[in-house]
Parts: sequence; C-alpha cells; structure tokens
Amino acid sequence: MPARGSQAVSPTAHYTGYVWARHGLSHPRLQTLEGRLLFESLRPAMALSAALGGASLERYLLVRHRAIDLVLQRAIDAGRVGQVLELAAGLSPRGWRFHRAQPERLGYLETDLEAMAARKRAVLEEIGCLSERHRVAALDALAPDGPGSLADAVGARGFKALLIEPPGHGRSDPWPGPWRFADAARLMRALLEEEGRPPVLLVGHSLGGTLMLMAHQSLQNVRGLVMLEGGLPLPAPYPSAAAARKALDEWMAASTYPDWDAWMAGARAELGHWDPRVEAGVRAMMREGVSGVEPAIDRPTIAAMLTCLSRYRPENAPVSDLPILLVHGRATPPTAEMAALRARAPRLSVAAVPNAGHELPWDAPKAVADRVLTFSETLDWTEGGPHDAGSP
Repeated sequence: MPARGSQAVSPTAHYTGYVWARHGLSHPRLQTLEGRLLFESLRPAMALSAALGGASLERYLLVRHRAIDLVLQRAIDAGRVGQVLELAAGLSPRGWRFHRAQPERLGYLETDLEAMAARKRAVLEEIGCLSERHRVAALDALAPDGPGSLADAVGARGFKALLIEPPGHGRSDPWPGPWRFADAARLMRALLEEEGRPPVLLVGHSLGGTLMLMAHQSLQNVRGLVMLEGGLPLPAPYPSAAAARKALDEWMAASTYPDWDAWMAGARAELGHWDPRVEAGVRAMMREGVSGVEPAIDRPTIAAMLTCLSRYRPENAPVSDLPILLVHGRATPPTAEMAALRARAPRLSVAAVPNAGHELPWDAPKAVADRVLTFSETLDWTEGGPHDAGSP
C-alpha cells in the first residue's frame, strides 16, 4: 500500500469532485480527468448494485454532503458559526459556494495535504474566489504536532483575550484624584506584565480607544491598535473639573430611563442589529440609581477622565508608525479631525460597518470581530518584531 505523504492526491478526491460537478454542485474547474475516469470505470458496478437494491456510492456521496451543507447553513443562519475550518477538503466546492454566497458573513479555511492544497489553491485562484476571508492551506490532519500539523496551524493563529474595565466602569473601583494618560498606560502595563509581556493587539471602544491611542507608546510588544468608534469625534474642552462634572451630569440626566423596560426599548431602537443574545451585555452597561436606570459609571472618575481628554487634540497625539485601524458605523462616520489624526499616525486605516452606530460591539459583533481578525493577520507577531521596545 503506498505510503501516505504530502505528494499524494487521493483517488477519492478526484472521484468525489467529479460527482459534485456532475450534479451541478461544483464549479467546472473543480472536476478532473482522473475523477471522470474513476467514475466511468465504477459506473457498471454501481449500476448493478443499484439494480439489485444495493448501495450506490454516487447516491451516498450526494446525500452525505447535502446533509453537511444543510447542517452548516443552519448553524450559520443561527449565528453559531462565523468561521469554517475544513479538513481534507480535497476538491470539495463547499468553501467556494458558501463563501461566494455570504462573503462578509463567513470566513473559510480549506486544508489538505500539500499536493492537493496546491492544486486546489491554483484552481480557486484561477476562478478568482480566494481572498483574506477564503484561503487554502497545506495541513496534515493526522500529524500529531510539528510544522503543517493541525496543532501548529491552530496554535499559530491562537489569541488570548484580556477584557479590561477601566476605573469607574462596571465592577472596577473608582479612580482617586486626577486622571492622566500615564495612569492608563500604567494599569495596562501591570496587566500585561502579569501575562508575561506577550505581543498584543490593543482594542478599545469609544473612550477606551482614545485612552489606548494616547498610552500605547508606553507599553511593550504592542503590534497594533484598533479603535472601535474611538477617538472621534473629540470631546469638548472643559476648562475645569467643575465644568467636566456639569457636562457629565447633563449627559447622565439625558441617559437615565424610568425603568429597565424603557432602557431596553431605547437600546433596541438605537442598535441597528438587535440580537437578544447581547441583552445581558447591554444590561451590564446600566444600573438602578436614585432617578431611575442610569449608566453604570463612577461620576468623579469619568469627570477626571473628561478633564484629561479636554486637553487632547489630534495635533497633540503621539506620533506613531504603529498600524492602527479605526472601525466605525456608517451612521457615525469619521469627522473632519481625521486628516489631522492621520498626519500623526500615517499607518491609520479605516473600516466601516454598515447599518451600525456607536455601540459597535453590541450592534454588529460578528462584523467587528471579522475586521479585527483580518487586521490582526496583517501584523508582525514574530519575536523581536517591530514595536517590541517600550518603557520598562
């Protein structure tokens, strides 16, 4: 029996690819002469088996793969699947069909042994359907470890998410005294040191995006920065802490609802893509106060942050060659300050999320995750890569 190796292309890959194409389930370029020869050589035996009431390999393949398609499509429609890793993909048209039907909704990675992967990649490149969201990679699914193994492929793309609640937000303690951007850097630096100072991609929403923009140069191993509706538009200048508190009180009053039902109704109206699964996260933004349901923040801490931010202008932002991605909802496009900010950050890029507003993480979580992951794939994650240096 021939040894399994990276140069082997399984006869079943050719046979199955021809069956799919024969029934209109595949692109014509995904069928091969080898597959047709195998099919025709087995046709008499399959016809005899069917006549005697036995099994048909062709019928079995069609039923099996149509069932897989149905299960996958239902999982995608239910929001349970946003990325697919297909092992031993062979000449399967599933990646081509599914990604073509929903390119913004689904990421698809097809894998197989080296020879098969190279052949599949060449065909899909000729068809013109490969992209950052649809790729083909060489992978030996039976290799326990090492280069080209599943563990190596998954581990190379693995991320650990650290979710940070700034002081005065959610369950974090209030911040005593004035706030400085150096304080944000110090808090993040302490957290990353606990993790062993790994290479990181900083992601901040709204005020968090601005804080990370101002503090990232004091951190080590930062590979990139994502600002979700962050940094723009700029906060109005507050000449004093008292003025910042007054503005915050006015915003709190406008953001207070008589009860939870009123708040949830307002949240559903504000979000472009309401999903019941985000309700717990949306509720966590609020708490019961004296006047009703209000934002779950510590007023003195936020006032101190606003006082600090009032001194921020794009022309005062730190000059950075760090790759930066600004993600915004089409309902709230970047403001005129974008040109000044881009001058300070020449590697700034912009991505829009259709039909979404300021609350991007709840409004369009899958679209945001797709843009962040795609951006992360453009960064240098190697040891000793750029931006390893930083303040100790």
